Amino acid sequence: MDHIIKKHKFYWSQKRFLISALAGLIFFAVSVVVNYYANLYAIAKASNSVTDLLLDVLPVVDTNLLFVEGTFLFIAFAAGLLFKEPKAIPFTLKSVALFVVIRAGFVTLTHLGPFPDRAVMDNYNLIDSLARKLFKKDYEVFLGG
Repeated sequence: MDHIIKKHKFYWSQKRFLISALAGLIFFAVSVVVNYYANLYAIAKASNSVTDLLLDVLPVVDTNLLFVEGTFLFIAFAAGLLFKEPKAIPFTLKSVALFVVIRAGFVTLTHLGPFPDRAVMDNYNLIDSLARKLFKKDYEVFLGG
């Protein structure tokens, strides 16, 4: 544990690392704002729903565990790795911010309306409830929640 604390002291005391981490944090914050407005745009421009040739023939599978709890597990794992290796923090922040900005760009290009006869899922757990609050606009567009 002392080795990890020494690493943090070493990196966080360097001006270049602090500037890079701050730039990554600012870029990440800007990307979240861009994503928010991209979601608002997609909701405002939602058009008709479309069918999907492949998804129409495949059976419905509950992927809630993978996409909700799995996401939080992955974030916890990544945070643990970043705690162990602090030199990767600026790169990780900038990479995630770039991913969010690219996703926001594609959200503006894919403004499909929700499918009219979708299944409403009322039985969700605590983590899914938290995800619904955090990503309310995504749920409104894609799940009609």
